[in-house]
Amino acid sequence: ARELRAAVAAEAVQVHFQPVVDLEDGRVVAVEALARWEGPHGPVAPGTFVPVAEQTGLMGDLDALVVRRALAEVGDMRRTGALAPTTRVAVNLSARSLADGRLEAVLRDAVRDSGLRPRDVELEITETAVVDDARQASDVLGRLQRSGYRIAVDDFGTGYSSLAYLRSLPVDALKVDRSFVSGLETDNDALAIVASIVDLARAVGLDVVAEGVETVGQAAVLRRLGCRRAQGWLWSRALPADRVRLADWPAGFGLGTRRRARPATVPTDEHGLSRLLAMHAEGASLTTIAAALNSEGFRTPDGVRWHRVSVARAVASSAYPQLVDGPEALA
Repeated sequence: ARELRAAVAAEAVQVHFQPVVDLEDGRVVAVEALARWEGPHGPVAPGTFVPVAEQTGLMGDLDALVVRRALAEVGDMRRTGALAPTTRVAVNLSARSLADGRLEAVLRDAVRDSGLRPRDVELEITETAVVDDARQASDVLGRLQRSGYRIAVDDFGTGYSSLAYLRSLPVDALKVDRSFVSGLETDNDALAIVASIVDLARAVGLDVVAEGVETVGQAAVLRRLGCRRAQGWLWSRALPADRVRLADWPAGFGLGTRRRARPATVPTDEHGLSRLLAMHAEGASLTTIAAALNSEGFRTPDGVRWHRVSVARAVASSAYPQLVDGPEALA
């Protein structure tokens, strides 16, 4: 704790940046700023030093340092062409920062000094960061949103996720937790959860960002489900500012050339696939689609009634022919 306190005071904590990609065209639309600390005995993982900062009251100072450094470095990268001039920056805020009266002034000064605008900054909070005092958090986030900042709920799906909860907060985007994304290709429950989150976001007019994307298949399934943005090692790990170059993140970067066989039971028009995809494109929920298919006499390839999970699988499976045809079909 003493070493971390000294590092924060000396502004020795660094910031690395991971690209956030638009799944429709492969463009880098944002970068997430992630704190990194090289301790006296080597690198210290965020999962180790962030809890220490929270327990010792350093979190507000650490967040302020990351905000100032992240905005300054993104401002520089946009001016030099390392990033596109429209690239946003996402920074994480802790519960302590939301309760810290300095936060709005820190953001205001960082925006002014970096040459960015509030709309270039996305503030990420976790559900658990606001649950203890949702009213205060809502007030603070509401003021920030009215000032032009975008608000995102991080690690969505692992906490108190509900439509009622979201309606009480000023939020612009949901970030799907990596634990669900990792199972998209193999776990029906994970697939159904992600599809439901996308449906939920659509219902309340929010954007969705998927975290932890590592395979071409995951990216294709997310795109087909209607998730617009994603980040993960498929595109790049987090990099220090001096190694971030837009030329290294071209459109479609990381979609790869791997090919994947089609699933064994892909639904066809005989099973109502065209009807299913048309309803999904119109924004119908998984439950509504399943009910409509069943009422019209359609059955799954296995000959059983449609359910939310089988609808989600069908929506996702329709992406696989694009993978077979090559990554250019995803652009």
